[in-house]
Amino acid sequence: MGRPSRTGYDRAAMPHMNQTNQAMNDTPYDMHLIMNTHWDREFRWSFPETQVRLMEAGDILVETMEKDPRFTFFHPDSQASFLDDYLELRPGKTERVKKLVAEGRIQAGPWYTLPAAFLVSGEALVRNLLTGHRLAKNLGGVMKCAYNIFSWGQVSQLPQIYRQFGMDTIMFYRGIDQGNLDKLEFWWDAPDGSRALGITFGEYHRLNFWAFVYRDYLNGHTPDLTQLEAIAKDGGFRFNSHNVNDYIVNQPCRRDIEAALKGLEKLIDSVKDKSSTRHLGFFQGFDLENPDPVVMDLVAELNRKITCGTIRISSLPEYVTAVRTALTDNGVIDQLSVMTGEMLAVERSGDPFAPLYAGVFSARMPLKQQNSRCQRLLENAAEPAAVMAMMEGAEYPQVILDRPGNSSCRTSSTMASAASTSTA
Repeated sequence: MGRPSRTGYDRAAMPHMNQTNQAMNDTPYDMHLIMNTHWDREFRWSFPETQVRLMEAGDILVETMEKDPRFTFFHPDSQASFLDDYLELRPGKTERVKKLVAEGRIQAGPWYTLPAAFLVSGEALVRNLLTGHRLAKNLGGVMKCAYNIFSWGQVSQLPQIYRQFGMDTIMFYRGIDQGNLDKLEFWWDAPDGSRALGITFGEYHRLNFWAFVYRDYLNGHTPDLTQLEAIAKDGGFRFNSHNVNDYIVNQPCRRDIEAALKGLEKLIDSVKDKSSTRHLGFFQGFDLENPDPVVMDLVAELNRKITCGTIRISSLPEYVTAVRTALTDNGVIDQLSVMTGEMLAVERSGDPFAPLYAGVFSARMPLKQQNSRCQRLLENAAEPAAVMAMMEGAEYPQVILDRPGNSSCRTSSTMASAASTSTA
């Protein structure tokens, strides 16, 4: 289980930290807003229905990014499958998507799908990244930030695996107890000695801007989790209900900037004291949620009214680079906590979006057993036999063997999503 060998900073031994903190208090915040959606391929609905909904989300994304230059970046939660599945139904938009990826505006990859790391083999993790890299590269470029907010805990070799793919910074929250950290940034050492910088999120994690600011801007008050009464009152229609973010037809938007400002103050307060730099990571998006063009207006309104800094539409690589640079410039990067081993700690703060849902490890066991058997047959039988046959002059059946590999990548996410349904 992940454990700190040094928790936070020894301020008595580092008098320069007080000077650094004072300087930070006089410096405006640089607030990086990451536009995103977390798209489960088969969770609330069957894959065909989910893919049809994805077609709507992709259409909105492409049209909005082409029309509104303020919508500079979009992050499909590190999943190249988002674009793969979309273009399967919208092949006519391939060139338009490729242009946005090549420009770095749609951040493709590095994963094919976000895996539940403890439910698949190590080889499946590597091939998932290989598949994601290959697909993203073919579309125009790979987003090189090690980001996986899905996995129910993190395997100890992740820093090693990520470093071999050219990524030195990891972002996640499930499996780490932030109560054990004074700061959101830390080092994580793999068993082979590979080291990566870890960055976690704070309250509400990957949807903090959505939860604190965006919802209040839409609804004009501090809502409960479902907001259904306010939505119905303003003419919205709930479709396919869920306990947090319902699918809404004719979503009302009150554009209540005062409510949004109050939410922004709460959001900043939730992360500023644990951030080692003035670069704050904000995240706009939620599960199976369409991109909303109105967020650009919201950001513009907020920036006209706040004096504590600036909110900008940013990308994960920009945010990570800014944090690493500031940590180095502040002289604290070598003083961060060091974590080792698996990350299976439980968040003690009571954050409703940070549980491990340990039941995913035992639910739907026949499905897990079938997936494990298929992995073993592919890795230990089919592929070695194909290589030996190739050495004797036979053609290597690349096309045939690639198909179960891609299927395994898809299953690594879908299987855990199905399991979590029975435990959430």
